[in-house]
Amino acid sequence: MFDSMRRRPLLGALGVAAAIAVLVVFITWIATSGPSVAHGLADASTAPGPATIGSALTPSPSPTPSPSPSPSPTPIPTPILVPAPLTGRLVTEAEAQKHPIAVMIDDLDAARPQSGLNAASVVWQAPAEGGIPRYMLIFGEQTPKAVGPVRSARYYYIAWAAEWRALYVHAGGSPQAQATLAAKGDGQLVYNADEFRWGPFFHRI
Repeated sequence: MFDSMRRRPLLGALGVAAAIAVLVVFITWIATSGPSVAHGLADASTAPGPATIGSALTPSPSPTPSPSPSPSPTPIPTPILVPAPLTGRLVTEAEAQKHPIAVMIDDLDAARPQSGLNAASVVWQAPAEGGIPRYMLIFGEQTPKAVGPVRSARYYYIAWAAEWRALYVHAGGSPQAQATLAAKGDGQLVYNADEFRWGPFFHRI
């Protein structure tokens, strides 16, 4: 019992000495590390908590633009189609309202190839005096750039063109045809368009 009582003061003295040694080493380390360590310790003591740091690093949400409505496609108007008066083909109203134009055309070998036949809505072909064949082209919904060669009028062609009160285009004509056109070429039968009167609309090739 004597021995154990004597060790307790010795162990307490050793613990105090060890604590003093550790404290001296810690103070020496702070002194040699400079103000940065002390500053860091101070900052650590006042550092914000995890909630503050998280809120500082989280970016504020950008405003989301509202989606613009996509424009509706403009509907393409469907043209109104009506039957053409001469052919019955479906054409626009403007094409159907064109006034018919009848043109006398030569059909001799020397006159070929003629111009404008493909655009005609109705084609009449008949022999004139002396067996010379002749065409009458009637244009409705289509109008060609050139028609010809233009020949003279005959009475029976005037009668055919009168079915549509057409503008009747010719270059002269027989005495009977000329007399008929002089009397009723103002729209009663046809509208007379003689080259001898309307020359600026004709040309030679």
